Amino acid sequence: MAFGKNDDLFVQDSLDQTISTYVKPYTGNPINVVHLGGVAESGAFALTAGLQNVWTPYVTNSGEVSGANYDLAAGGLLYQTATQGGRQVPNGIAVDPPFIP
Repeated sequence: MAFGKNDDLFVQDSLDQTISTYVKPYTGNPINVVHLGGVAESGAFALTAGLQNVWTPYVTNSGEVSGANYDLAAGGLLYQTATQGGRQVPNGIAVDPPFIP
């Protein structure tokens, strides 16, 4: 969940693999729904500085990981980073409990 321009509320639903946009007073149906690709298993997303796009993890059914950038207004995929085979621990991130290969 995050707030964007004009206090729009963005809510990610990992089960439906969507990000919905609500406007004040945040009642009723969303004004927009972006359908995410891949497996949105983490529930994490990050708004860009302009509050118009969102980055999400993109995980394929085979476990390959990348990042995906979506246009919140149009709902389309703008950019996807190269995938990394298998589940990996990102460089510079402390994992708890420690990851031991």
